[in-house]
Amino acid sequence: MSDEYNQKNIPIKAQFSETTSGSSGSSKDIDYVRPAEDPEQDLYHGHSLITKWVFCQDAKIIRVQYFLTAVFTGIVGLILSWLMRLQLGYPDLVPFITAEHYYQFVTMHGMIMVVYFLTALFLGGFGNYLIPLMVGARDMVFPYVNMVSFWMFFIAVCVLMASFFVPGGPTGAGWTLYPPQAILPGTPGSNMGIILMLVSLSLFVIGFTMGGLNYLITILQARTRGMTLMRMPLTIWGIFTATALAMLAFPALLDYDDFR
Repeated sequence: MSDEYNQKNIPIKAQFSETTSGSSGSSKDIDYVRPAEDPEQDLYHGHSLITKWVFCQDAKIIRVQYFLTAVFTGIVGLILSWLMRLQLGYPDLVPFITAEHYYQFVTMHGMIMVVYFLTALFLGGFGNYLIPLMVGARDMVFPYVNMVSFWMFFIAVCVLMASFFVPGGPTGAGWTLYPPQAILPGTPGSNMGIILMLVSLSLFVIGFTMGGLNYLITILQARTRGMTLMRMPLTIWGIFTATALAMLAFPALLDYDDFR
């Protein structure tokens, strides 16, 4: 089969060609490639420490920021789970963990692992890493919004961690924050603890809403030529579906009428 093809010696022409004229007449240049219509651009790449890690709008850097912050919160949640199991297995060995502390550890462990760790790692980290690569986009459609969404998440984590150091400690109302138990005087952290938790959740939801819209619009509008929805990888479909579901679920956390 290959010998027959080589014997035919069929020339392969480039997709784009132009006709050139010379002393021997006009001929078609089959190796000609049209120049780029748009000049090369430096897409939001930082050139200093501050512009690269603080004000950077590059999705490749933002994904690293999401990964590092999510891993930090995951380590905190892991330590809390160790303390809970240590108290259950050896209650006499750790008398400093009281019943109030146990409720607080359960609450903070659940909130960190379900909301702050998994969402940031799989949607924030893997979303910024895989979406531009797999759909053929140069970057997210809203790079500035992408940067702001991470810093909103980072501030939310800082506010959440600050609740460990306020009088009364963090809230111990359970990771679902059942009302009105969350604000009753007998619940651990019913003063500043629950307030910081609600502030942190508000910042997180606002930041995730901006990031989620960025993911959805990038998948729907910034795909490369030929990348139809039915040709998208299942990984992108999973990120798209999870983001759409989270966009419907997380804003409901901003409704604090039940606490009145």
